Amino acid sequence: MMLKSLFSKNLELLFFLFLVFLSTTSYGQWNGDTLNGGKMSIKGQNLYHTSFAFADGFGGVIEAYNLSGENASTPSNFTIHLQRTSSSGVLQWGSADSGSIIVRNNANRGMPLLVDAEPDYSGGAYILYNYPSITLTQDSFYLYLQRINENGIAAWPGNGVLLSAYQNYEQDTRGKITTNNTNGVFAMWENGSAINKKLYVQKFINDGSKIWNETGIDICDHPSANGNSSIVTDGEGGLITIFMDGRDAIYNSSFHLYNKHGIYAQHIDSSGLKKWGPDGMIAAGITQDSMIITAETDEQNKILFADGEGGCYIRYTKLSGPYNGISYVQKLTATGSKPWGNYGIGRALLPDGQFVNIDRIYKKPEGGIAAIYLKRENIMDSGLNTSIWLQYFNTDSTAVYSAPKKIGTTYYSFDSGNGLNCDADFTNGGIATVFFIGDSTKQTLKYQRVGPDGTLLWDSAGKTVIRQKAQRIQTIKGLEGKTVLRWCDSRNYTVANDRNDMFLTQVDSNGELPAARATVISMSNGNWNNPATWLNNMIPGPDDIVVVSHTVNVTVNTTCYSLSMEPGGNIVVAAGIDLTILH
Repeated sequence: MMLKSLFSKNLELLFFLFLVFLSTTSYGQWNGDTLNGGKMSIKGQNLYHTSFAFADGFGGVIEAYNLSGENASTPSNFTIHLQRTSSSGVLQWGSADSGSIIVRNNANRGMPLLVDAEPDYSGGAYILYNYPSITLTQDSFYLYLQRINENGIAAWPGNGVLLSAYQNYEQDTRGKITTNNTNGVFAMWENGSAINKKLYVQKFINDGSKIWNETGIDICDHPSANGNSSIVTDGEGGLITIFMDGRDAIYNSSFHLYNKHGIYAQHIDSSGLKKWGPDGMIAAGITQDSMIITAETDEQNKILFADGEGGCYIRYTKLSGPYNGISYVQKLTATGSKPWGNYGIGRALLPDGQFVNIDRIYKKPEGGIAAIYLKRENIMDSGLNTSIWLQYFNTDSTAVYSAPKKIGTTYYSFDSGNGLNCDADFTNGGIATVFFIGDSTKQTLKYQRVGPDGTLLWDSAGKTVIRQKAQRIQTIKGLEGKTVLRWCDSRNYTVANDRNDMFLTQVDSNGELPAARATVISMSNGNWNNPATWLNNMIPGPDDIVVVSHTVNVTVNTTCYSLSMEPGGNIVVAAGIDLTILH
């Protein structure tokens, strides 16, 4: 936005500045200030509502999320939104207040629920969501798949492609999608009663056309799939799915539950053929075991990763009682073999002699995996301070360190959105950047860099990202070794509630945050480009916040990040000169 010609009246200037503000609210840049920094991407999301975030393929981020209630008036008070932030920190699809509204509610029947979301690697996204029905029963809904183009607009007609109609609201979160690179998307959903559920998959190209048969492919002929599941592409036009299955258990008809589950897997090739038998194969353990896999409700708690060789890594838990279990990571090859044995990698032994379970896993760029372990420091500690430990594993399952390396201490909050109190990003060369909630008192967001030999590259306290009460931490891989960090905090809410704003910032390949913006204050009347006009003789630049309380003459083309007027402030822009205000 340019301010041209001569403005000598405060009223005229403020009017034009107001227009500038209105027309640039969707613009901005990364801000590394540790108190008020971060780029707000979503305003006022309920802490417990569904939210996904992932790379847009161009160094930026796409977020898909539900908003409700306080954020919009009827009839749009139950909605699904998307927002895209560019690699330079500029909002692309509307403002932080709204983003791009994709799905509105159906006559207040209920909330359209976002079930899953993935990038299309062309600057857009795919979303899987359920939509309340007006023709079925009160608890019924339809499950739809929709593509969002690079402009934040639904690309397929109507609500998208209908996958299934459900009579039971309890099935609403059992669908999954995974992107087939830039060539389309795979979708998985379930159908059937509690004792006879079956999982189906379908392959779509970018225009929404179905590649496999019209009704999809059932991944397992045995009708006992019951519980959580996930899918990932095999990199060759097919997919791998894992699922909980009760075929070797006893069914309780009163509670509609099996007394235990096994974990099974299926590989479907690009033509839709089942590679691991009509009923799939046991992915881990033996038939007598009781196993679970957790629900992938956010990008941070992924349980299934492609290994880059047509196979996959799986994170699961083997139960040893109603409240106890051991977490494992299993590897399956493209042919269905288990090179890491029946169970894979289990818990780790720390230097103090305590065992810890794997909390989450990451695929390393150079191959193998990284595992993060969390250890409760004091069982009587009401602050839930928890130490973070890191271990690398090679592709043959051997550990790189003799024991996991301690990274720092985080605060495990049950209010932080499913306990998402830490996340990490890994770059070539074996360097890890781990982000975490720093302490139980302030809950500030910190981060640490770890060398390939497990050495902390910074002091043990790490560095501060933001001095706010942060929650729901997530890392998103950018380009050229950069990482986009996402979190929410309540800095803009004076009364404690479940409302938070989502923020983003970018960390470069050296682990450095963007430069914090300087605030430049006028000290006397004078020309903009005269050092004597400004405090500390600092002439404002394009990244600076400018505060004017004197008469300042703009006689050369000038750019600043933002401009605010104090009493006595006046800007006089010479004829033919441009004053550009970026935000």
